[in-house]
Amino acid sequence: MTAQPDVGYGTGNGRELKLDIFPATGPHNYRTAVLQLHGGRWRYGNRKMMAEHAQALSQFGFTCLPTAYRLLSEAPWPAPLHDVKAAVRWTRANANRLGIAADRIVIQGCSAGAYLALMAAATNGRAAWEGDGGHTNVSSSVNAIISIYPVTLFKKDWEGCYTGDAPIAAADDYLPASLLLEDRLTEDNIRAISPYTYVTPQFPPTALWHGGADAYVPPSHSLRMYDALVQAGVTVDLHLVAGVAHVFDFAPSHRTAVQHATALFLRRTICDIEALQEEIAGVSTMLKTKAAAFNLPR
Repeated sequence: MTAQPDVGYGTGNGRELKLDIFPATGPHNYRTAVLQLHGGRWRYGNRKMMAEHAQALSQFGFTCLPTAYRLLSEAPWPAPLHDVKAAVRWTRANANRLGIAADRIVIQGCSAGAYLALMAAATNGRAAWEGDGGHTNVSSSVNAIISIYPVTLFKKDWEGCYTGDAPIAAADDYLPASLLLEDRLTEDNIRAISPYTYVTPQFPPTALWHGGADAYVPPSHSLRMYDALVQAGVTVDLHLVAGVAHVFDFAPSHRTAVQHATALFLRRTICDIEALQEEIAGVSTMLKTKAAAFNLPR
């Protein structure tokens, strides 16, 4: 397959929604699709921002799909999540065309897109969140998540919320729910937009990334999500990168590191599990043999 820009995957507000296809390259093809979602506070940005991320990850053998979703200036919440789920359904329906396995569909997102990735996984199988953007008879289940500096903590309004202007304290690391809900600030609505509400042992494997010096979304958003997933028994990695700020992964060196680690995470959890388990077992056996040969403690 060759790269394909501007492929329609569904509709929203009467217009076609699009994604770009970056086919897997390199010596291996893991037959896994990774939808990639941009950030921008759900109000700015577009899928083209993710092109370099797609190029970096596709080189490790993954089919990458920078994906558009409606911004809140066009349609209110939960339209962005409806669009992401429509894109997942399109990807699964077109698995043969894409050369992927239908049970290897991943979402990788940054900031607002990282939140959407978590919410898409959190609401697996919940009809109320599906929307009607296309392929409504296909599952929107997500098989793994890579969430890079996600927003996860919300409270009702701006009072006491984190603004980036002062050191982070435990009580002020929340962001205002009005960013998503505008004036629909009921307790039920706020609970419904929190990924914590949906954490169960069935949550898919998740990798969380955060900059330790993030002044826009405090690292506690990832730390607390990590704790919740661990307590539920979910397979979850946490990468806390010291001294770097929001959007650190757009720096070429960090982008390469993030995507290399992403490739290994996906191989470990959904697409190359047995081979990597055998590799680890082989190393363990080798070390035990060496320890015995040199009479070392094991």
